[in-house]
Amino acid sequence: MVGGEAFTAHARYGAWRNHPGALKALGDAAFCAGITQFVIHRWAMQPWLDRVPGMTYGRHGIHFDRTNTWFEQSTAWLDYIARSQSMLQQGLFVADVCYLLDEGAPQPGFSLPPLQPPPPRGYAYDACSPEMLKRMAATEQELVLPSGMRYRLLILPPNPAMTPELLRKVRDLVREGAHVLGPKPRVSPSLRDYPACDAEVKQLADELWGAQPEARSGASGRAFGRGRIYWSEKPDDILAAMRRPADFETIPLHDAEDIQWIHRRTDDADIYFVANTTNAAVSFDALFRVADRQPELWNPVNGQRNLLPAWESLPDGRTRLSLRLDQTESTFIIFRKRIGNADPILALRRDGKSLYAGREDDLSIHAATYGVSNDPARMVDVTEEIRQRARHGLLSLRVWYDIAGGDPAPGVKKTLQITYSSQGKQATASALDGERISLPEQPAPAPLVAELLGAPENAALLAWEAGDYEAVTANGRTLSAQIAALPEPLHVGGPWRITFPPALGAPPETTFRQLESWTANSEPGIRYFSGTATYHNKIDIPAEWLTSGRRVYLDLGDVRELAEVLINGQNLSILWKAPFRVDVTKALKPGENTLEIRVTNLWVNRLIGDEQKPPYLRWGASGEPAEWPQWLVAGAAVPDTGRITFTTWKHYDKDSPLLESGLLGPVTLRCAALVSLEETASGSSPLPE
Repeated sequence: MVGGEAFTAHARYGAWRNHPGALKALGDAAFCAGITQFVIHRWAMQPWLDRVPGMTYGRHGIHFDRTNTWFEQSTAWLDYIARSQSMLQQGLFVADVCYLLDEGAPQPGFSLPPLQPPPPRGYAYDACSPEMLKRMAATEQELVLPSGMRYRLLILPPNPAMTPELLRKVRDLVREGAHVLGPKPRVSPSLRDYPACDAEVKQLADELWGAQPEARSGASGRAFGRGRIYWSEKPDDILAAMRRPADFETIPLHDAEDIQWIHRRTDDADIYFVANTTNAAVSFDALFRVADRQPELWNPVNGQRNLLPAWESLPDGRTRLSLRLDQTESTFIIFRKRIGNADPILALRRDGKSLYAGREDDLSIHAATYGVSNDPARMVDVTEEIRQRARHGLLSLRVWYDIAGGDPAPGVKKTLQITYSSQGKQATASALDGERISLPEQPAPAPLVAELLGAPENAALLAWEAGDYEAVTANGRTLSAQIAALPEPLHVGGPWRITFPPALGAPPETTFRQLESWTANSEPGIRYFSGTATYHNKIDIPAEWLTSGRRVYLDLGDVRELAEVLINGQNLSILWKAPFRVDVTKALKPGENTLEIRVTNLWVNRLIGDEQKPPYLRWGASGEPAEWPQWLVAGAAVPDTGRITFTTWKHYDKDSPLLESGLLGPVTLRCAALVSLEETASGSSPLPE
C-alpha cells in the first residue's frame, strides 16, 4: 500500500464546492502516479445532530463527513475508489527506468527534483536512494531488487560527484549486465579519506567510462563486462536499442497529462489502469507491451468485467486495442488468459467507414522527405518507407532513429516532412531530429456509434445507429450485422413535479414547466436550496422499444451534481460523474412508466442564502470565529436568526455567486440494438495494408 493524503483543499478550492465528479480526474492521476490508498482530507467530528454542515477544519478540506449534502450518495464513488485501490495493490509496479538520487544534501522531501534527462515517453520510472541501489543485483539487461522489482536502465544523477563506495557498486552492476546512463564522476562529494577518495573516484570512472567521446545521435555507449555504460544518449534510444518498446502508447499521440496510465504485474496477469483526465470523450488506439494474452476490460465504476473481442498482436510483442473513453473515464485493461486459437477482430466498419480512430483508409501518404530543408542535395525521398510504416492509417515514429536509408547530412539536424490526407483533408506535418511525429495529428472525434462485446468466438455488436456493420478478423473472416432503423431518441419534457425535503427552506413541492437551474427560480427557498430534491415524471414507452435485442439508455444531460435514478420504483444507479447515462431496459414496461430522479447539489447556495440573514457569530477578517459565544460552549440552541445552516468558518457573503444546481438536462431515452455478429460467405477480403 502506498498511502497519500487525498483531495486536500484550501479555502479557495474547498468551501463545499467539491464533489465526486469534480475530484475524479485528480484521483485518477494520483492512481497513475502510484498512490494505492487514499486518506481523504478531511473528516471532521460532527458533535451536533441539529447543525449542518457543522464543524469545519478551519478553512481547509473537501468537507467529507456525514453532514455534506452528497454524503449518502458517495457510496458509488467510494466503491469506485475501493475497486481501483484493490486492483492497484496487486503484484508489482512495472517500470523500465530507475533514477538514482544524489548522495548530497539536502535530500528531496515531498517531491523529486526535476529528473534529468526527462523520463522517456511511454516508459514508467522509479527513483531510488543510494542505500537502495546497494541492495540491487544485475542480470542480463536487468537490475533486480530483493522485492522482485526489475528495471532495464539505471540513470545516474546529473551531479558529477559520487563516493567511491557507490561508484564501485555501479561498476559491479554494469560488469554483471546492467545498462547505466550518466555523467562520468570526477570527485567524491565526501571528505572521508580525502584526497584518496577523489583519486579512487577518478580511477574507477576511467575504468568504467574510459575516454569520453563527443555527444552523438543513436544509442551506442561503451561495453563493460556484460553490461553497457552511456553518458550522452537519450533514454528512449537506449531502450529501443535493447529491443524494449514503450510499455504504453496512444495513436494518435495524446498529451501525457491527458491520457495517463500505470502498469502492474502479478504472477498470472498484467494490469493496466488507463485514465482520460480531460473533460471530452476521446478515441484512440492503445499499444500495450503484452503478447499472447487476451485483453479484458474491467470497469471500476460498476464492477463489470468483459472479454474484448477486438485486438491486434503486433510483431514487436505488443497488443493494440481501440479504446473510447468518455470524459474523465478510466478503465482497467487486464491480460490473463492465453490467446490460444482465438481469432480477434481487427477492424469494424459501418457502411464501409471505419469506426476505429484513425484506422484503415483514413490516412494516405502523398510524399515524404528527410534531410536539410531547402537543400535538395542533402534530402532523400522516404515516401515508400513512410507508407509502409503507416499501417491501418496510423503513423507514430521518432525522427532520425526510425528513418532508414542512410544519413543524407551527417552532423546536421534534419527534418522529416510528410504530405498526407486524413478524413478527406490534405495537410503537411514536419518534425526535427529527436522529435516524435504522429498522424493523424489531431485525435479523431469519438461519437458513440457502436461497440463490440464478448469473446472473439461469440462477439456481439451494441449499436446506437442503423447501418451495415462489418468486422474483419485476424484470419480474414468477415462478420456482419445489419441494423435496421432504430427509433428516434425520446425527449422527456415537462412539466416536472419536484419535491423538496422539510426543514431546508424550500416549499414541499413545485412544478417546473421546463428544466432550469434552481438558481433561476424566483422563490428564495428554491434559489438557495441545498440538498436532494426529487424530480417526478411519466414516460410512455412504445412496445417495439422493448423487443428482443433492444437496449434502452436514459441520458440525463447536464446534472449539478449527482443523480439517483428510479424507474417504476426500482433504484437503478447513483450517477456521480458525466456522462450521466444508465441502462434502464430491465426496469421499463410497455406503456406508462414512472420516473424519479433524485438530484443533489452542494451546500454553497444555502450558505450564501443564509448570509442574507443576521449572523449568529462574530467573524474575523479571514472568516474565522472572532470568539466562541457562551451559547455554543454551553451546548445551547443556536440563536434564531432565520438561518438554516451553521458552520464554524465563514466562506461566503451575501453577494457571492451562486452555483447552478439541479437537473438541467436535456433528458432523453435512446434505443440501441444488441445483436450477434454472423460470419458471411467465404472469400471476403482481408484488411488492407
